[in-house]
Amino acid sequence: MDRGFYHFERGYWQAIGDKATVADYQEGTIEVPLKPSNNHQWLNSEWVYVPQSEPTLEELRVQMPALTPRQFRDALIDVDIMPDQITAAIGEITDEKQRVKALNAWEYPTKFTRTDPLINQIGAIFGFTPEDIDIMWLGSY
Repeated sequence: MDRGFYHFERGYWQAIGDKATVADYQEGTIEVPLKPSNNHQWLNSEWVYVPQSEPTLEELRVQMPALTPRQFRDALIDVDIMPDQITAAIGEITDEKQRVKALNAWEYPTKFTRTDPLINQIGAIFGFTPEDIDIMWLGSY
């Protein structure tokens, strides 16, 4: 039989089997009922359900799958942005190191991630909001 334990500094853990006791753990540990779900927290001697908050746009973007260079370029073409337009826009960056780094990021990636700053920079050059880019990104795989 599994048993639940809680310590105010360490949090909750579950011991598998029935051999563990409170005495086996650091002072201040108490035995508690098994945690009903990941959305429960131990408060005032009982499990209390705490609903998950909605993820932020940035958290959702982190979860978006990476795109291959071909997927990303095809998505741009689908919204009428041609690859040579991207290269030309990068060529207009006045700081040489930033220009060369941006060109490397555009020409040599193994994947594109939605949270790469280059993605929003490219979008802004062509009048796309981050939300517009999200829609394009989600429609490309």
